[in-house]
Order: sequence, then C-alpha cells, then structure tokens
Amino acid sequence: MSRTASRTVRRLATVAASTGLAAVACVGMGATAHAATPAASATSIPQCATADLGADFQLQPNVGDRPETRGAALIMVTNNSKHTCNVRGFIGLGYVDAQGKHRDATAHRTSYVPVTTITLRPGTTAFAGANFVSQPTGCPTATAALVTPPNQTTSIATPFLSAEGGGEKQNVTLCGESFNITALAPRASDIGIFNG
Repeated sequence: MSRTASRTVRRLATVAASTGLAAVACVGMGATAHAATPAASATSIPQCATADLGADFQLQPNVGDRPETRGAALIMVTNNSKHTCNVRGFIGLGYVDAQGKHRDATAHRTSYVPVTTITLRPGTTAFAGANFVSQPTGCPTATAALVTPPNQTTSIATPFLSAEGGGEKQNVTLCGESFNITALAPRASDIGIFNG
C-alpha cells in the first residue's frame, strides 16, 4: 500500500471509530489502481461498455457497529481498453453461488456519493462503496461477485478479495441477497465513510 493510501486508511478508521460508522477505505488497493477524473465534457466520449472494463471487489476491515455481521467492500472498475470512455451512476451487483450459478442480488442505491460523469482513460479506475449483512451460518454463500457497469446488461465476474490484502480470495455469506451501494466516484477517497 502506498504512503498516501495508508494515511487514508488511518484517517477513515479513526473517524469511523469515533462515529460508529463503517469505513470503506482502500485496503488492498496498493499502487495498481489509478484514479479517474470527473468529466469536463462528455459529449464526444463514448460510454464504457462491459467489454471495456475489469472489476475488483476488495473486502474491507469493518471498524463500525457489529463488525461480525457487516461486510464492507471497495469496488474498483478499471478501463482495460485502449480508448477513453465514460461511466456514470451505479453499478449492478449479483453473485455466483456455491453451485456455480449466477444469482441476482438487490442493490440499494444510496446518496452518499453524488452522481457524476467520470472519464476513464486507459488504465484508470472508478470506485464504489458497498456493504452487506453477513453471518457465519444461515445465509447463502457467494463465491464471486457479478459487477454490471452502469447502463449495461452484462456483468463481470470477480472474486471477493480478502480484507487482509495480498490478493487472497475468499467466499462470503450474503444475508438477504442484497447490497447497499454508492454511485461511482473518481477517487477512492471520495467514498469516505459509508454506512449504507
């Protein structure tokens, strides 16, 4: 993790601990995700298609209330194409169950992050925060997330990356088969403190 990212994690954790809110920071992001920029003019830039993008679902340490039943994540959508494109608004989320079947999940949109058009140059990333209810037993097991970019109908399957970092994959339980999500933002720091 870079020195700047480390400072962001410490700042968010300190605020979260004092307010009882869950922090969505940039744990595990390292130096590989390059922030996008808000679009000055979107008229001549095409919308990003699913085929243009890659996605990462980075689980986060939960420092808020009842961390044993609350999961938090930073979702990163990266332009893997060779051209610049725009994203705007909310991703859709689903999951792959323990039998390998693709399942729909409800994504509750929140107003924590304002909706804005984001220009993704090749290799740059937009960010969204998500949280969900998770318990050791009694809820469906999800082995991967399905991330649908804004205004698209096809999704990107991506593993849940452990909050411990290092790119380790893990399964999660998804109670209620739903997520609370923010709109996409050009920087991870724009997500800030998110309690859904």
